[in-house]
Amino acid sequence: MDLAKYQLGILKLLSIVAGVVFVYLSIYVIGVGAAIAVPESILRPMFTVSPMIALSLVDFVTIGIPVAICFILFTWLIKLVIKTINYYLLVIPFVVFMLYALTDPRITSDAFAYQTAMTFAKIIPVLICVLLLSKWVKNGNGA
Repeated sequence: MDLAKYQLGILKLLSIVAGVVFVYLSIYVIGVGAAIAVPESILRPMFTVSPMIALSLVDFVTIGIPVAICFILFTWLIKLVIKTINYYLLVIPFVVFMLYALTDPRITSDAFAYQTAMTFAKIIPVLICVLLLSKWVKNGNGA
């Protein structure tokens, strides 16, 4: 049986499975980031502008950036095992997992904008990392 014709499909499947493993890893990182206490003295000036922007910025710093760093380290470890990895397929399970929270029927119309802002504050740093890693590999800099 010729496995060469199935190699691309197997690599794509491995990228998706690695993405599911990253989702489990990101749950831990999000839990640790959510436990970080931000002093009121830092939040009060931002709350005068907009509470939603202030809390989105806090989520961006305490959860989004650590998850993005975790994604970079995770892809580095996966690259040691799987030589060719599709970064877009690797991030799809994480994005679906995060966007699934927006389908909660208990979210009212008032809280939907807040929940959306919090969700995108966690997703955007990871998506930026995916774009940068993809361009880096495409330009021939990556191994």
